[in-house]
Amino acid sequence: MINKIVISIFLIVFLTGCSKEKYVTCTNNVVNTNENYVLNSTIKLYHKNDKVTKIIVSEDYMSSDKNVLKYLKDYKNLYYENENDLYGGYTFEIKEKENHIILDMNINLNNLNIKKMVNDGKLDKYYTKQNTLTLTGAKYYYSSKGAVCE
Repeated sequence: MINKIVISIFLIVFLTGCSKEKYVTCTNNVVNTNENYVLNSTIKLYHKNDKVTKIIVSEDYMSSDKNVLKYLKDYKNLYYENENDLYGGYTFEIKEKENHIILDMNINLNNLNIKKMVNDGKLDKYYTKQNTLTLTGAKYYYSSKGAVCE
């Protein structure tokens, strides 16, 4: 009887632990002297096994040039509104602070049309499996944009 209880507890802990959502962190730091800004970004790739479930992005653009900050704010706002209209899944907020534009974004992959992104050429088909973004694919994608993933 005790063996059955121990085995049951072990199985519950093992199965629960294996199905927990985990995340990988990617970072990207860019100094753009031509456009007069610095970007520090953090990307968290939440996944269960090799399937990415959500992506949380935080981008901090710093510049002493108010025109650059206004451009970046307008551009990012328009870009992610369009991405959400085309593919769904995006929620974001852009905050202004002195000499900073901060973008906080959440991409819910359950609401993202991966198949359309692949068909439109926005996402390489080798980054996906059965219309889901793989962790390996997401890491390759962000690495190709200059990020370093753990």
